[in-house]
Amino acid sequence: MALLSAACLLRFSACLNGSFAETLIRDLGRSRATENGKCKQAQREKQMSENKNIESLVGEYCDWLRHNTTVEKIESNCVMITTPFLDRHNDAIQIYCEKRENSLFLTDDGYTLADLMRWGNIYDSPQNVQRLIHQIATGFGVMQNKGVLEVDITSTDFPKAFHSIIQAIIVISNLQGDATNEQTHNN
Repeated sequence: MALLSAACLLRFSACLNGSFAETLIRDLGRSRATENGKCKQAQREKQMSENKNIESLVGEYCDWLRHNTTVEKIESNCVMITTPFLDRHNDAIQIYCEKRENSLFLTDDGYTLADLMRWGNIYDSPQNVQRLIHQIATGFGVMQNKGVLEVDITSTDFPKAFHSIIQAIIVISNLQGDATNEQTHNN
């Protein structure tokens, strides 16, 4: 509609006083600028509203995570943290946290690698498996020590380290499934 108005003004500008047509065209341009400004403001407000909705959803996820994570005392200085994250068997991933003199020690207590080996090593060599596991673990900042995934941290590093050991467990746990799928496709 605004384009039609501008076209009409241009077509009749020969009949009208030139300054009158120029004024109408200029006013039309201002009107469009005002409309564009209002549209941009509405878009910004909509984006802010969507961001608040997303922030609210992230908050709900954090609440869900908090409510679905349990902490059970095992010994005076050790707790078992059961997370809602699942391994390849759909079992909840459990992390053990031992309080030491000046640090916290997080471990899977050997479950992940024992489970991987229990179901058979279908890779071409144990050295390749160990190398791959080492790469994955260290990529997440986790150490492998005698078949145990572990990390020794300060309490301020807990959130990131806790998340990292969970990620390492999930990826390493899925090595058996990845290799099984690869072997199935190759046969």
